[in-house]
Amino acid sequence: MTQEAVTDETPLEGATVLIVEDDPEDAGFAMKLVESLGGRVLHADTVSAARVHCAENDLAIIVLDRMLADSEDGLALLDWYRELEAAAPCVLVTSRLATTDDHVRGLDFGADDYIDKPFDLRELSARLRALMRRAETQRAPASVFIWRDLEI
Repeated sequence: MTQEAVTDETPLEGATVLIVEDDPEDAGFAMKLVESLGGRVLHADTVSAARVHCAENDLAIIVLDRMLADSEDGLALLDWYRELEAAAPCVLVTSRLATTDDHVRGLDFGADDYIDKPFDLRELSARLRALMRRAETQRAPASVFIWRDLEI
């Protein structure tokens, strides 16, 4: 990963981003990038820890590694969201599993984007900004309160 300077924009302002990554260096790069883009960052290194963050936080984006410390494929998190029948945040898979079949599997599981490791931080930044634009169009305005089937 290259550590070139990222623009001083804050396109993730107000967004919570979960980094699911077991490699401390990769997690550190991604977390610093999210913070530089104005986002609030959470970190998990296993699918089970990620589920806790997902249950306790309103996430805009998940940056999801496929091969995690607990030997569980990160895509299991997407499968969990499908079982809940709940709206999932935008998901960017980052992985060294880089074949076309790997990309197709991740996207078919529900990921919005897939990037191969090692990645350039400028490209990761651009992909996060694009996902945030998509997330913002799917969200209710801050002035709208939604609880179950009730919308005020």
